[in-house]
Amino acid sequence: MTPDILAQTQKIYPKDGIYQTYIKEVKFLKTSEARPKEPLLYDLSLIVVLQGKKILDISGTSFQYDTNNYLVVPATLPYECETFASLDEPLQVLAISLDKKVLFELIDSLKMQPPHKNQHELALFCDETTEEIKEIVLRIVKTMGNEKESKILGKSLLRELYYRILLGKNALFLYKMFLENYPEILPNWDI
Repeated sequence: MTPDILAQTQKIYPKDGIYQTYIKEVKFLKTSEARPKEPLLYDLSLIVVLQGKKILDISGTSFQYDTNNYLVVPATLPYECETFASLDEPLQVLAISLDKKVLFELIDSLKMQPPHKNQHELALFCDETTEEIKEIVLRIVKTMGNEKESKILGKSLLRELYYRILLGKNALFLYKMFLENYPEILPNWDI
């Protein structure tokens, strides 16, 4: 991520820990401790790495998410994860709960076609952290430490971030998950 983002997180959260930000859907995690592969559980979320990296293993498939690739977990899943961090470069992560209602609205507005049945079956995916996403993340980081701004701007910033995620090249897996699990809300597509 950008030096501006890291400077802002250092100012708000100088110590290791898991912090609930003023944007209720956003948590900030900072750790200077590398961790070997261990079992973990993520809920419906978007994981944006600001510094460091993690490698997740699920069903024999590995996903590396770092400053260049975010992770989308569109369902609660158990997995194993290894954390890469140090005192010089602590892992810094935004864990953002995905708002199903907003995602449904955006998916419907985008009028995207569902993916083909033969795409891989894992629900989660990694995708590129584009410059547009980095710009939104910077605005989220600047806002999340201010209660008033978070209340006023938080939802719109997350909506914009969700939109950018839905434009990603692997977002079809997110579409597929919503189509399979919530067909009553989206158009009647044959999946």
